[in-house]
Amino acid sequence: MEDKELRSYEMVLRVRTFLTEEAARFPAGSLGAELSVRVSDAATELGSHVAQQVSGSTSAQQGTATKGVARDALQDSLERIRRTARAMARTMPGLDSKFRIPRNSTDQGLIGTARAFAADALPAKADFIRFSMPATFIDDLNDHIEEFETALTQQQSARSTHVSAKAGI
Repeated sequence: MEDKELRSYEMVLRVRTFLTEEAARFPAGSLGAELSVRVSDAATELGSHVAQQVSGSTSAQQGTATKGVARDALQDSLERIRRTARAMARTMPGLDSKFRIPRNSTDQGLIGTARAFAADALPAKADFIRFSMPATFIDDLNDHIEEFETALTQQQSARSTHVSAKAGI
C-alpha cells in the first residue's frame, strides 16, 4: 500500500471513529446517520481490500521463494541428465546433443526443456541407469516439473490477488 493510499485509509478510519462516537448527534433517518452508515461500510470494505492486498503480497513473496527452490531442483535434475548424456556420448555418439540446457531460459522454456529431456531419455532409460542414474530419474524429473508448475501457478495467483485488491483500494 502506498503512502497516499495509507493516509486515505487512516482518514476513513478516523472519520468512522468520529461518527461512531458522535452517533447521538445524528438522529435516525437523517442525512448524517445515512452518511455514517455509508462511511462505516466503506471503511469495512476498504479494510478487507487492505488485508487481501497484504495477504496477496506476502503470498507472492512466498511463492517466489517456493518457485526458486522448485526451479533449482528442476535445473539440478536436468544438469544430472545432461552430464550423464555427455558421458554416454562416448559410446553413443550424438546423444549429448539431445540434452542441452539453454542459457537464461524463461520459466516456460525451462519446463519445455525438461519435458523434452523426459521424452528423449525414455528410449535410453536402461543406458542411463547403466551409467548410474537412479531407476526413477524420469519419474523424479516429471515430479520436479509438476512442482515447478505448481509453484508458478501459486505465485501468479497470489500476484493476481494482490493486484485486484490494490485496484479495489
